[in-house]
Amino acid sequence: MTFPGDDNDGEGAIHCHGFAWAEDDADPSSRYKANNLFYVSMYDHMLQRGYVRNIPGAPMCGCIEQMPTATRSDCTQIDVEETYRITKKADGMTAKIESIDIDFNSCNGVNNRNNDLSAYFHQLHEDGKVSNDKRAALGKYLVENDNCEAATAYFLSTKGYLEGADYDSTVWYQFAIKGTETEISVDRSEFNEMLEESPNKIFRRICPLCADSHKEIYYRRKTPIATNRDILQKILNKWDNGNNNRFEEDYDLYSTYEDAKSGSNAWKFCNGSNKKGFPSECGPTGYVANQHSRFDNNSGQTNVVFLVEKASESSTDGGDESSTDISDTSPDNGDSLSLDSSDSSPDNDDESPPDSGESALNNYDFYQGKDSSGKNIRNLLNEAQGAGVEYVEYYAEWCNQRPACKGFNSNGWVKKAIRNQKKWSNTNEPDKGLYVKKV
Repeated sequence: MTFPGDDNDGEGAIHCHGFAWAEDDADPSSRYKANNLFYVSMYDHMLQRGYVRNIPGAPMCGCIEQMPTATRSDCTQIDVEETYRITKKADGMTAKIESIDIDFNSCNGVNNRNNDLSAYFHQLHEDGKVSNDKRAALGKYLVENDNCEAATAYFLSTKGYLEGADYDSTVWYQFAIKGTETEISVDRSEFNEMLEESPNKIFRRICPLCADSHKEIYYRRKTPIATNRDILQKILNKWDNGNNNRFEEDYDLYSTYEDAKSGSNAWKFCNGSNKKGFPSECGPTGYVANQHSRFDNNSGQTNVVFLVEKASESSTDGGDESSTDISDTSPDNGDSLSLDSSDSSPDNDDESPPDSGESALNNYDFYQGKDSSGKNIRNLLNEAQGAGVEYVEYYAEWCNQRPACKGFNSNGWVKKAIRNQKKWSNTNEPDKGLYVKKV
């Protein structure tokens, strides 16, 4: 938007003024709309007030669908008094207007909201003079005070732009965002688990409006997270540097991902606060103020994204990737599943799962372009390549025979658990996706 804020915080002296009329052409507000147009644009605004310039990219005067989106608009209505002379003749009656008196006044809107175009149009609707569709359509152009950010976000979304940050979704999972809307997609135990499962124990904050030194910050965990320790609360609301989250003891901070992975160029200063979220006033070399963000009271930076490094697909969550010896307990029936390389079951790498006679995929729901990170049992891609069957059919048949297997992705990772759907990630290959075993 040209003026993204309300009143003197953005629009300043920009003035919007309009009028409206009934759909019935016989209604006085419609019959005399040209008079209203002349009064508002030529007499009141140009002659009396000196309004003679448009704003860039918009007409000075036009129908509302040709005008920029605005929070509100002043409004003028006409009040008409007409005098008629009716004459009775032998062949009938005639009538003509003897006099017309038009007053131009501030609009009377719903709920005593006067001089407000949106409120006046709603009053016309309540009086049965305009349709539901037209009343609803007005909201696209007059969005009401304090709705600039939401209107801007909606407009951008219609052009294919969504609020967020540019990052590689194969490497990072977004767990919190604060902007036009605030969303936290994990709870504390889920976040702790995701951080522990990540290859380098890293989470990341992106803050486009922060100082250059704080536009991107990488936290790398150095020690295990204690049971029930709420690191997520510390990140979002109270970066207190307390027990199990002590700077340079439990974690380090970095300015780049490469530095965080290699442990190079760690930040030298970090303090704590019960009133500020991450990163409080921490800085690369010393104290830096006003770079924190807090979610529970919307203080601090207002546009931030938090990401956690995704669990590596090479992680089996239960042992070394190359091992065929796994054990797991199915949460559905409590039975223990134990497989090893000498087992004669279809888990043997040299044997394909037997054909059941119908598609093994019938037992799965497919979610295109989605994945559930981590919780892997093993990867079946190499086995499927030598089996002479469709890869996903092979994965499905393998998973069907094992109660502990809850699904798989198109890349061959079979999973012992599927995360909550809110925590799924998008893949960069829309033809691939996640197969979830039907309950």
